[in-house]
Amino acid sequence: MHDAILQWNAIALDLVRRDYTFSDDAGRDESDADPPRTALLPEQPGSPRSARALAMVHLAMYDAWRAYEPPLGHAYLDTPPPPARSSPAAAVAGAAATVLRALYRHSSRHLDIQATHWQLILIAGGEAPAAVAAGFDFGARIGEAMVSARAGDLASAADVVAMRPTGPGTHRPDPFAPEQGLHGEKWGRVPPFGFDDLAPLAARFIPPLDAPGIGAFLTRPEWPGELEEARRFGGAVGTPGLLRTPEQATIGIFWAYDGARNIGTAPRLYNQCLRSVSIASALTTAQNAVLFAAANMAMADAAIATWAEKFRFHVARPAIAVREAVPGFGPGNGCAPRTFAPGELPLPIPADEPAEIAAWLATQPLRPTTVGAGYSGDPEWKPLGAPQTNARCVFHRTPNSPSYPSAHAAFGAACFGVAYEFLRSVGPGGADPDHLTFDFVSDEFDGRAIDPDGSVRVRHCRQLTLAQAIHENALSRIYLGLHWRMDAVEGVRLGCDVIKTLLAEGRGPASALQGARRSAKAGMTMPARSRDAFGGSATMIRRIAGRRER
Repeated sequence: MHDAILQWNAIALDLVRRDYTFSDDAGRDESDADPPRTALLPEQPGSPRSARALAMVHLAMYDAWRAYEPPLGHAYLDTPPPPARSSPAAAVAGAAATVLRALYRHSSRHLDIQATHWQLILIAGGEAPAAVAAGFDFGARIGEAMVSARAGDLASAADVVAMRPTGPGTHRPDPFAPEQGLHGEKWGRVPPFGFDDLAPLAARFIPPLDAPGIGAFLTRPEWPGELEEARRFGGAVGTPGLLRTPEQATIGIFWAYDGARNIGTAPRLYNQCLRSVSIASALTTAQNAVLFAAANMAMADAAIATWAEKFRFHVARPAIAVREAVPGFGPGNGCAPRTFAPGELPLPIPADEPAEIAAWLATQPLRPTTVGAGYSGDPEWKPLGAPQTNARCVFHRTPNSPSYPSAHAAFGAACFGVAYEFLRSVGPGGADPDHLTFDFVSDEFDGRAIDPDGSVRVRHCRQLTLAQAIHENALSRIYLGLHWRMDAVEGVRLGCDVIKTLLAEGRGPASALQGARRSAKAGMTMPARSRDAFGGSATMIRRIAGRRER
């Protein structure tokens, strides 16, 4: 029998991909562009919304399966007992399909086909049609409860808005896409899934800044090195002094998933990796229910925490800061200092002979103002950029949100850190998380993806450990020229901090992990959910949302 969690995880991930796949009726025509193209209009735009969607789906599936196997851990939403003689695999499908239909309305017909196909598979496998129907209906009620619980979470108010001009060192429009908006400015106000408040995370955050923008970090000894690293490892091909190796370029593209056509966003990437981890670990359906729900809950909360910090500090991306790290370039950076001392070029010009004028013009300044004068910046610098896979002739793009911290780094640390904690909690006989390896083929290198230069990228498979996945994923953004090292460091730390908070709170699937069970045995009170079936969690979410709006 097929694994219901893996089956509906695959369907959910395909919807994320389809959300970033255009056809004649699924986008805004840009026929006057060069080359002509269609602009995507996804229903769940950006990584934060994708992470929220996948968390909702997997928490609903977890509750549906847990209703039949209570030892999995605490329920996320309060759920009634399942009907007698009903199918748990059908309940998972009902929960997932209901949530996905609410989030991806353009794909409702596709979801109906998938739901019918899954029910027929169960019946062909020997389950009674009545049991399948009863299970699907029960799961649909759980899915409806999940949609209701998140209905007031402010997510709809956190999409792309117009870019506001800001001062030196602060995030501004990508010079290679000046029309881009500002994504997720209010996302930090969305209530988390695994705990009530971001304040404890924010209090533990370690900012290198004391004001919006790069601010005081410009005067710290670490800054010149980070600036030079971004310039020389993240620059486009042809950058003077480029140090990035072919392996590092591959890592940058491999982990990208920057909303590219037919690929989608980063949370899809990490779920694909989790599928490989599950297969390599030979996990059961019950174990997959815990792993995928806990990991996606962690990634959704990592997105909320990361975007809250991004718009707390508004740090410029390298595409702005490297180009403006030279006197005279950028707002508030003053004028370039004079290059000739007064009197160094004599006037009047000795113009009696052409040779004298030529000699006067050949005089070189002793203090050039730009590259080569001891500055690491370059006003003509271009990042390698977020790969615009499957879109030809689009290069050097930077995501439309502030740099610090790195969401990729936070997502990876949260996802693979949860996988590590989960595999440890499985205990003797389970996979060893310290030595587990899994194979993964990124959609950026699947042998079909088209590079912006028009070539088809060669298929590439990487064998990874959980530690290597966190490491490569975090540094990949430096190799693309999209982030500073401080972004990677704080992103990883923030993702790890999210895991610690989830384990301490122990909500839903987090309670099934070893750390949460230890906390419970030590006397920690588990947070109360609703007193009434299906209703109370929605009330809790709305209460938090209302508090943040005020």
